[in-house]
Amino acid sequence: MSRTPRRYAARPYRRRPTLLLAAALAAGCTGGSGTFADTRSAGSPPAGGGRSCPAAYAPPDPHRPRIGLSFELAEDLRTVRGSEDVVFTPDLPVRELVFRLTPNTAPSVAEGNRIEVTAATSSPSGGAYRFQRAGAAPSTQGGLLVLPLGRELPAGQRVTARLQFTLTLGQQAFDRFGRLDRYAWWGSGQPLLAWERGAGWRSEPMLQFTAESATSEAADVDLTVTAPEQYTVLSSGTQQEPVAAGNGRRRWRATADRARDVSVAVGPFRTARAPGAGTILVVGTPPE
Repeated sequence: MSRTPRRYAARPYRRRPTLLLAAALAAGCTGGSGTFADTRSAGSPPAGGGRSCPAAYAPPDPHRPRIGLSFELAEDLRTVRGSEDVVFTPDLPVRELVFRLTPNTAPSVAEGNRIEVTAATSSPSGGAYRFQRAGAAPSTQGGLLVLPLGRELPAGQRVTARLQFTLTLGQQAFDRFGRLDRYAWWGSGQPLLAWERGAGWRSEPMLQFTAESATSEAADVDLTVTAPEQYTVLSSGTQQEPVAAGNGRRRWRATADRARDVSVAVGPFRTARAPGAGTILVVGTPPE
């Protein structure tokens, strides 16, 4: 499974929102395998005989999942209503779909965060969805969402799913999810498709600390966030200009062609843009 660049909207700190970054962060060069395609000609090793930074990213997997995400942030910034549409082509036979419910990790729930799945369907379908505890906080639905497909499907057969959920954001939570004053933020706030190409479903228990610890495939993501019109949305991906959504709200859309996850930050930000590392960096700061 290849590594891909992840894009972040960093959350505010515990006491006071500071700098936020909602842009593609350039991956550091390492001596191991990565997502860069080395375009140097044969027979031209770098000076000193060591590894150098390749010249370009490898192209994304044409069979990667396609995920449509929609988030609706409440006026009081306490909850996010979400929907997720997934098109998934496994490279191994499957009998079910498995999603990781990262906000239900016990330390995150203790901070006031949680996710509740309100509806889930798949095609083909094998009946009602179910949950597995998988080390999640006892007060939640569980750590894994499982959608049975009714039969074993061969590798290469496309599967679709639609999920609906509510994400609750803890007050002043020092976590990937939370809210503070006029700011709200979440990352891994949706059910994560827990597939590892060549290996299958990752159904290990949730970790007992807050961190980016979930396995998910790099996907072609289309993200929409609707929020109160007085706020600016920073998110993973390449953003378009916001449009009016009615009732004093604006809708923000972003796309990312190879994202394992998404992060969102909402607040009264001032923003600035600048090119860097082959992408556009968007920086948001508090107005004061």
